[in-house]
Amino acid sequence: MPIFLTEKDVAEQIKVSLAYLRRWRLLQRGPRFIKVGALVRYRAEDLEQWLETSRS
Repeated sequence: MPIFLTEKDVAEQIKVSLAYLRRWRLLQRGPRFIKVGALVRYRAEDLEQWLETSRS
């Protein structure tokens, strides 16, 4: 079962504001996310992959 993170969790981990993370979503940038009803969630493995590719 995948681990899902909240917007707040992700913003804290990557050291950006919640507003900045939301802006990335609107611009289709940043880590991959999924919608669960009205909720936005991030799979931990997608976040790790995004971090790895963004460091290059």
